[in-house]
Amino acid sequence: ARTMKIGNVLLVIATIVRTDPVRSSIGDSRVISSDRVTSKDVTPAIGRGYSVDTGNILATCLNVNMLTDVTQTSFDYDYTWSEINSSNKTGVDAATTSVSSRGSTGRGWLRSSSWVRNQVEQDYYTSSTDTHYQYVVTVMKMDKYHISGDESRMDITTAARTVLEQLNIVAFFKSCGPNYMRSIRRSSEVVASFRYHSISGRSESTSSSIISSTFNSVNYSLWSGKTSTSSSNTSVELAQTASNSHEETVVLRIAAFGVTLRSGQALIARDFGEYKNVMDAAFVSMTHPAVGDVVSVEIMPWVANINFQVALTLDNPIRTGPDDNTPAFMRRFNLIVNAEHVARMDDIVQKRTQMIGKVSKCIRRLNFYPRDFNSRKLKSNAECTPGETCDSSMTIGILKAALVAVDDNDTYLVDRMARRLNEYVRNYFAPCMSDMAEVVSGVSAGGMQTKHWSDMTHCQEMSCVFPSVDWVAASRTCRATTVETGTTLVESYCYPVLQ
Repeated sequence: ARTMKIGNVLLVIATIVRTDPVRSSIGDSRVISSDRVTSKDVTPAIGRGYSVDTGNILATCLNVNMLTDVTQTSFDYDYTWSEINSSNKTGVDAATTSVSSRGSTGRGWLRSSSWVRNQVEQDYYTSSTDTHYQYVVTVMKMDKYHISGDESRMDITTAARTVLEQLNIVAFFKSCGPNYMRSIRRSSEVVASFRYHSISGRSESTSSSIISSTFNSVNYSLWSGKTSTSSSNTSVELAQTASNSHEETVVLRIAAFGVTLRSGQALIARDFGEYKNVMDAAFVSMTHPAVGDVVSVEIMPWVANINFQVALTLDNPIRTGPDDNTPAFMRRFNLIVNAEHVARMDDIVQKRTQMIGKVSKCIRRLNFYPRDFNSRKLKSNAECTPGETCDSSMTIGILKAALVAVDDNDTYLVDRMARRLNEYVRNYFAPCMSDMAEVVSGVSAGGMQTKHWSDMTHCQEMSCVFPSVDWVAASRTCRATTVETGTTLVESYCYPVLQ
């Protein structure tokens, strides 16, 4: 067996501390609240796989009915109002504080307060000096938690169970991840801004009328499931509210975050009766456990799932020698850390494969343009800062030359990328996977249940799961390589779009 370098030992220790397998091995969960799960570009769901080390959300491997297979959801509900005067800079600066301080202190309130501040600032800087805008702002927010899958009802999906029955545990972890999402915390908000203005300043009558009408528009009887009746004040026209106080028409703006609407519903209100309907529809939407922006998710290791334990008979030790065996708790420990190692390797292979495809598609698109288009400029994929020039000097001709340029061995960029990926897969990925899948005492994938990856002959090179590394045949290890210019350009300008 190879002797591990001190550097590798330290890296192994760091990995063990970071993934905290000892706690997970006895069934402890952890909460993830980073952009990995809160981004609107991904779709977290109870039962989906998740890797801590890569941040990847993987396949759904548990059947979960969100109406019958989840625990009773808990709610924190707020309905607040604030008055804002934008006739001076102090009023504008107080807009955010005024809204956020009246409700709960979750991260979600930043959305409402930021939206209100933008509205107030826009009116302040675009209005005439003798215009005094006044606002009544209402915010309805719901924070939903304890939305957890009931493990007595959840079952492994048919496809995932088939993989387990075939004892292909490595393939299971590649598809379902080392962990699964057991619960999700969500939040929803609806914010409304009633704006009116006068020459004299704040109007007590208009403000009082709006506040009274907005409070009478909240359908509190929804809590008991009863059908509500409209109050006498909910049909007051917005224009009438203002004209009664010798003001101009009240302007109502509504924004919603993390809600859904049924067919025929809309967040549009022309009077307080319609405002009531908007708030009623939003409230009903908020109460659904599957609706709302994701705040955080709770993940559990698969080894803590009872169905997974039964499928692999994890309560039994594995005999590894005449007088030696791997006890059940060490099987769970090894599965946790080795599953994350599989996820890291698979992530590298998947991303490199996707990049090769992206380069190929980009070249095909560039070849589509006629030669007289070579001087045409391309748009950059980078986001532009508002107010700054976003023009790029990159042209079709320059990008094409960079992507099809050959090296000293007359190979194209895409060929070099494919060769490096093949070297990595053949010399590290595949041998390490074989070590994981090794049969030990008749147990399939006993290798990843009886050994830590750092003790496996073909897995122990930690540098091979770092990003931007290639397999070096001379030293039989992985080393960091310089990122080629063409690869960087692909990230910035492919798929090519003309300015």
